Amino acid sequence: MRVLDSNTYAAGPLWLEGLVVIWVFALPVAACAWQLGTLAALISTVLAVLPRLLWRPSSPPEGRAFIIANALYWNMISPLFFGSPLFVALFVSVWPRACGGAALLYVVTVKFLLRPDLADSSAWPFFSQRDWGIRAMRQYLRLRLHVSDKLIARPAAQPVIIAIHPHGIAADFRVALDGLLYAALPGRTVLALAASVLFSLPFVRELCLWTRCIDASKKVAAQP
Repeated sequence: MRVLDSNTYAAGPLWLEGLVVIWVFALPVAACAWQLGTLAALISTVLAVLPRLLWRPSSPPEGRAFIIANALYWNMISPLFFGSPLFVALFVSVWPRACGGAALLYVVTVKFLLRPDLADSSAWPFFSQRDWGIRAMRQYLRLRLHVSDKLIARPAAQPVIIAIHPHGIAADFRVALDGLLYAALPGRTVLALAASVLFSLPFVRELCLWTRCIDASKKVAAQP
Protein backbone atom coordinates (compact mmCIF):
# COMPACT_ATOMS: atom_id res chain seq x y z
CA MET A 1 0.00 0.00 0.00
CA ARG A 2 1.35 3.41 -1.01
CA VAL A 3 0.14 6.58 0.71
CA LEU A 4 0.36 10.05 -0.84
CA ASP A 5 -0.54 13.26 0.95
CA SER A 6 -0.36 17.05 0.74
CA ASN A 7 3.44 17.02 0.94
CA THR A 8 3.89 14.84 -2.14
CA TYR A 9 4.87 17.91 -4.18
CA ALA A 10 6.79 21.04 -3.33
CA ALA A 11 5.01 24.39 -3.32
CA GLY A 12 4.54 26.19 -6.60
CA PRO A 13 6.64 29.23 -7.58
CA LEU A 14 5.51 32.81 -7.14
CA TRP A 15 4.98 33.25 -10.89
CA LEU A 16 2.28 30.58 -10.85
CA GLU A 17 0.54 32.23 -7.91
CA GLY A 18 0.65 35.59 -9.66
CA LEU A 19 -0.70 34.10 -12.88
CA VAL A 20 -3.63 32.46 -11.08
CA VAL A 21 -4.46 35.66 -9.16
CA ILE A 22 -4.54 37.70 -12.38
CA TRP A 23 -6.51 35.01 -14.23
CA VAL A 24 -9.18 34.70 -11.54
CA PHE A 25 -9.53 38.27 -10.28
CA ALA A 26 -8.95 40.46 -13.34
CA LEU A 27 -12.65 40.66 -14.27
CA PRO A 28 -14.06 41.34 -10.76
CA VAL A 29 -11.36 43.91 -9.98
CA ALA A 30 -12.08 45.68 -13.27
CA ALA A 31 -15.82 45.58 -12.49
CA CYS A 32 -15.19 47.11 -9.04
CA ALA A 33 -13.03 49.84 -10.55
CA TRP A 34 -15.69 50.70 -13.10
CA GLN A 35 -18.75 50.52 -10.85
CA LEU A 36 -17.41 51.50 -7.42
CA GLY A 37 -14.19 53.38 -8.04
CA THR A 38 -10.48 53.00 -7.38
CA LEU A 39 -10.82 52.32 -3.65
CA ALA A 40 -13.13 49.35 -4.24
CA ALA A 41 -10.75 47.98 -6.85
CA LEU A 42 -7.86 48.34 -4.37
CA ILE A 43 -9.83 46.55 -1.64
CA SER A 44 -10.75 43.70 -3.99
CA THR A 45 -7.10 43.39 -5.04
CA VAL A 46 -6.03 43.11 -1.38
CA LEU A 47 -8.67 40.44 -0.80
CA ALA A 48 -7.36 38.55 -3.84
CA VAL A 49 -3.83 38.27 -2.47
CA LEU A 50 -4.62 38.19 1.27
CA PRO A 51 -5.09 34.40 1.58
CA ARG A 52 -1.58 33.86 0.17
CA LEU A 53 -0.16 36.34 2.66
CA LEU A 54 -1.94 34.71 5.60
CA TRP A 55 -0.61 31.23 4.88
CA ARG A 56 2.38 29.93 2.95
CA PRO A 57 2.76 26.26 1.96
CA SER A 58 6.00 26.14 3.94
CA SER A 59 4.03 26.84 7.14
CA PRO A 60 2.14 24.21 9.18
CA PRO A 61 -1.47 23.71 7.99
CA GLU A 62 -3.03 24.81 11.25
CA GLY A 63 -4.03 27.86 13.23
CA ARG A 64 -6.47 30.71 12.71
CA ALA A 65 -4.56 32.26 9.79
CA PHE A 66 -4.66 28.98 7.87
CA ILE A 67 -8.41 28.57 8.41
CA ILE A 68 -9.13 32.17 7.43
CA ALA A 69 -6.95 31.87 4.32
CA ASN A 70 -8.89 28.82 3.11
CA ALA A 71 -12.26 30.33 3.98
CA LEU A 72 -11.50 33.57 2.15
CA TYR A 73 -10.03 31.92 -0.90
CA TRP A 74 -12.59 29.24 -1.60
CA ASN A 75 -15.58 31.39 -0.69
CA MET A 76 -14.34 33.96 -3.20
CA ILE A 77 -13.34 31.50 -5.91
CA SER A 78 -16.62 29.58 -6.14
CA PRO A 79 -18.95 32.56 -6.78
CA LEU A 80 -16.42 34.22 -9.08
CA PHE A 81 -16.01 31.08 -11.18
CA PHE A 82 -19.67 30.15 -11.41
CA GLY A 83 -20.70 33.80 -11.67
CA SER A 84 -18.28 34.52 -14.52
CA PRO A 85 -21.10 34.77 -17.13
CA LEU A 86 -22.54 37.68 -15.11
CA PHE A 87 -19.25 39.60 -15.29
CA VAL A 88 -18.99 38.91 -19.01
CA ALA A 89 -22.57 40.06 -19.57
CA LEU A 90 -21.89 43.23 -17.57
CA PHE A 91 -18.95 44.26 -19.71
CA VAL A 92 -20.69 43.29 -22.95
CA SER A 93 -23.68 45.46 -22.02
CA VAL A 94 -21.43 48.49 -21.50
CA TRP A 95 -18.92 47.96 -24.31
CA PRO A 96 -20.86 45.80 -26.80
CA ARG A 97 -18.42 46.15 -29.68
CA ALA A 98 -15.13 45.45 -27.94
CA CYS A 99 -16.25 43.07 -25.21
CA GLY A 100 -19.05 41.57 -27.28
CA GLY A 101 -16.61 40.64 -30.03
CA ALA A 102 -14.21 39.10 -27.52
CA ALA A 103 -17.02 37.13 -25.86
CA LEU A 104 -18.26 35.88 -29.24
CA LEU A 105 -14.75 34.81 -30.22
CA TYR A 106 -14.42 32.91 -26.93
CA VAL A 107 -17.75 31.12 -27.44
CA VAL A 108 -16.93 30.14 -31.03
CA THR A 109 -13.47 28.93 -29.99
CA VAL A 110 -14.54 26.78 -27.03
CA LYS A 111 -17.77 25.43 -28.55
CA PHE A 112 -16.71 24.80 -32.15
CA LEU A 113 -12.94 25.08 -32.71
CA LEU A 114 -11.19 23.75 -29.61
CA ARG A 115 -12.98 20.87 -27.91
CA PRO A 116 -10.50 19.00 -25.70
CA ASP A 117 -13.47 18.27 -23.42
CA LEU A 118 -14.63 15.80 -26.08
CA ALA A 119 -11.26 14.11 -26.41
CA ASP A 120 -8.39 13.86 -23.94
CA SER A 121 -8.69 17.16 -22.01
CA SER A 122 -5.86 19.72 -21.65
CA ALA A 123 -3.97 18.56 -18.60
CA TRP A 124 -1.62 20.98 -16.83
CA PRO A 125 0.22 18.75 -14.32
CA PHE A 126 2.22 21.62 -12.83
CA PHE A 127 -1.00 23.43 -11.90
CA SER A 128 -2.71 20.34 -10.46
CA GLN A 129 0.28 19.48 -8.35
CA ARG A 130 1.50 22.87 -7.12
CA ASP A 131 -1.20 25.56 -7.29
CA TRP A 132 -1.52 27.39 -3.95
CA GLY A 133 -5.30 27.01 -3.69
CA ILE A 134 -5.27 23.31 -4.48
CA ARG A 135 -2.41 22.68 -2.04
CA ALA A 136 -4.27 24.64 0.65
CA MET A 137 -7.37 22.53 0.07
CA ARG A 138 -5.37 19.30 0.35
CA GLN A 139 -3.86 20.52 3.58
CA TYR A 140 -7.19 21.66 4.99
CA LEU A 141 -8.85 18.31 4.15
CA ARG A 142 -5.78 16.38 5.36
CA LEU A 143 -6.16 14.59 2.06
CA ARG A 144 -4.46 11.22 1.80
CA LEU A 145 -4.57 8.87 -1.17
CA HIS A 146 -4.10 5.17 -0.41
CA VAL A 147 -3.07 3.16 -3.47
CA SER A 148 -3.21 -0.62 -3.24
CA ASP A 149 -0.30 -2.76 -4.34
CA LYS A 150 -2.66 -4.57 -6.72
CA LEU A 151 -3.51 -1.34 -8.54
CA ILE A 152 0.15 -0.28 -8.65
CA ALA A 153 1.08 -3.63 -10.20
CA ARG A 154 -1.70 -3.47 -12.80
CA PRO A 155 -0.27 -2.70 -16.29
CA ALA A 156 -0.86 0.90 -17.34
CA ALA A 157 -2.42 -0.29 -20.61
CA GLN A 158 -5.30 -1.94 -18.74
CA PRO A 159 -8.17 0.50 -18.00
CA VAL A 160 -9.35 1.22 -14.48
CA ILE A 161 -12.52 2.99 -13.34
CA ILE A 162 -12.20 5.11 -10.19
CA ALA A 163 -15.45 6.07 -8.47
CA ILE A 164 -15.60 9.07 -6.12
CA HIS A 165 -18.28 9.20 -3.44
CA PRO A 166 -20.09 11.22 -2.25
CA HIS A 167 -21.10 14.35 -4.20
CA GLY A 168 -20.06 13.33 -7.70
CA ILE A 169 -17.08 13.93 -9.93
CA ALA A 170 -17.35 17.74 -10.11
CA ALA A 171 -16.77 18.24 -6.37
CA ASP A 172 -13.85 20.35 -5.25
CA PHE A 173 -12.06 17.36 -3.74
CA ARG A 174 -11.82 15.88 -7.24
CA VAL A 175 -9.72 18.90 -8.20
CA ALA A 176 -7.56 18.41 -5.11
CA LEU A 177 -7.13 14.72 -5.89
CA ASP A 178 -5.96 15.11 -9.49
CA GLY A 179 -2.43 16.22 -8.67
CA LEU A 180 -1.84 13.20 -6.43
CA LEU A 181 -2.95 10.84 -9.18
CA TYR A 182 0.14 11.74 -11.23
CA ALA A 183 2.31 10.24 -8.51
CA ALA A 184 -0.14 7.45 -7.66
CA LEU A 185 -0.65 6.18 -11.21
CA PRO A 186 2.41 7.20 -13.24
CA GLY A 187 2.26 6.42 -16.94
CA ARG A 188 -1.52 6.15 -17.00
CA THR A 189 -3.97 8.29 -18.92
CA VAL A 190 -6.32 9.51 -16.17
CA LEU A 191 -9.50 11.32 -17.20
CA ALA A 192 -12.45 12.42 -15.07
CA LEU A 193 -16.03 12.79 -16.25
CA ALA A 194 -17.59 16.19 -15.48
CA ALA A 195 -21.02 17.66 -16.19
CA SER A 196 -21.32 19.04 -19.72
CA VAL A 197 -22.48 22.46 -18.53
CA LEU A 198 -19.16 23.09 -16.76
CA PHE A 199 -17.41 23.37 -20.12
CA SER A 200 -19.60 26.31 -21.08
CA LEU A 201 -18.52 28.50 -18.13
CA PRO A 202 -15.37 30.63 -18.37
CA PHE A 203 -12.77 29.80 -15.70
CA VAL A 204 -14.72 26.69 -14.66
CA ARG A 205 -14.03 25.21 -18.08
CA GLU A 206 -10.30 25.89 -17.84
CA LEU A 207 -10.08 24.53 -14.30
CA CYS A 208 -11.80 21.33 -15.42
CA LEU A 209 -9.56 20.91 -18.47
CA TRP A 210 -6.34 21.60 -16.56
CA THR A 211 -7.30 18.93 -14.03
CA ARG A 212 -8.08 16.31 -16.72
CA CYS A 213 -11.86 16.47 -16.97
CA ILE A 214 -13.82 15.54 -20.08
CA ASP A 215 -17.50 15.85 -20.97
CA ALA A 216 -19.64 13.29 -19.14
CA SER A 217 -22.02 12.84 -22.08
CA LYS A 218 -22.66 9.23 -23.08
CA LYS A 219 -20.96 9.66 -26.47
CA VAL A 220 -17.70 10.86 -24.88
CA ALA A 221 -17.74 8.56 -21.86
CA ALA A 222 -18.25 5.49 -24.06
CA GLN A 223 -15.10 6.13 -26.09
CA PRO A 224 -12.40 3.48 -25.63
